[in-house]
Amino acid sequence: MTKTTILKRLALLFLIGVFLFLIGILIYLYAFKAPITSGKVIYHQPYKPGLSLDIYQPTQTTKEKSPVLLFFHGGAWIAGMKESINGNRFHGAINTLRDSGYTVISATYTLARNGKSPFPDCIEDAFDVVKWVKKNWKVYN
Repeated sequence: MTKTTILKRLALLFLIGVFLFLIGILIYLYAFKAPITSGKVIYHQPYKPGLSLDIYQPTQTTKEKSPVLLFFHGGAWIAGMKESINGNRFHGAINTLRDSGYTVISATYTLARNGKSPFPDCIEDAFDVVKWVKKNWKVYN
């Protein structure tokens, strides 16, 4: 077997592996009903320069004004992303809340980078999300 043939086979196996991995993620998201698969979601709404939030609106309207739950992903202030709401053990609870008329907001916040501490910026970011919600509640009910 030539070196070119071996490389072609390895590339094909790699592509098949990537394809199966992506199919697995899609099956996981739909089989376990990640919040992104139902209801209206507004993505990447900026709440301050360089930071954004996603708004998972209620799937059922049960109240005139929707109560709001803020979701901040884990990651010890060094890793993570707001989209993790769709792939963790809490998404069942998130869907139940949305079905009960709640709006869920998942926001990015300052993470540690290049040896720089995220404090107090990450805490201020949380307060800024609350301020954004108070300022924009009429727009998103």
